[in-house]
Amino acid sequence: MKHELLALVFCVATAHFSNGSMVGISSDQLDGTLKSSHLGMRVWVEKGSHKVNVDSNGLILKGYDPVAYFVQNKAVKGSPQYTSTYQGAKYYFSSAANLATFKKNPSKYVPQYGGFCANGVKNNQLRDCDPTVFFIAKSKLYLCESPSVLQEFRAHEDEDIVTANRNWQQLLH
Repeated sequence: MKHELLALVFCVATAHFSNGSMVGISSDQLDGTLKSSHLGMRVWVEKGSHKVNVDSNGLILKGYDPVAYFVQNKAVKGSPQYTSTYQGAKYYFSSAANLATFKKNPSKYVPQYGGFCANGVKNNQLRDCDPTVFFIAKSKLYLCESPSVLQEFRAHEDEDIVTANRNWQQLLH
């Protein structure tokens, strides 16, 4: 309870001093620690060992449908009409079918590294991503911040994934 109150106070103070708005934060998100990284525009929600890259409303992937990356091999904008929450992040889907698919096995569709840039994690940094810049490797979704960063990461993809996985474990603590 004490940690939840501190998180709420931190959110209100961050919103006040950044002229941002912290409305719409669900009680699910308040179970973790909220951190502001860019004057209230991005919020990192930490729940246990989970860090996720979400906006001030708890939305991950800037509203893109995580299932569409796998079934359509492209970034497709989701709709608030089809919403689910997983590990402290709110996901939008482009269809009821994609929402149902996600609910059956959410861990299969969530982005690696909590939706942060894979190359950033490889370099031991939590950087925002562009959800339209992605790739799937070994049935996992990876995001990058730009096409050039994606190209850099994929040049040594297997090694970079190993490094990013190791760094991700360190960034969680």
